[in-house]
Amino acid sequence: MKNNYFIIHGSYGNPYKNWISWLKKQLSKRKLNCIVPNRKRDGSFGK
Repeated sequence: MKNNYFIIHGSYGNPYKNWISWLKKQLSKRKLNCIVPNRKRDGSFGK
């Protein structure tokens, strides 16, 4: 069974700030499924 990893950023962050993109790359190198959704400031998800 393969695990899925979800990385959720904070209220004022985005998927490209801080250590989030680094962690996604590290997990991908190990062939692990990593999902980093873009969360809006109102708490919803989308672009």
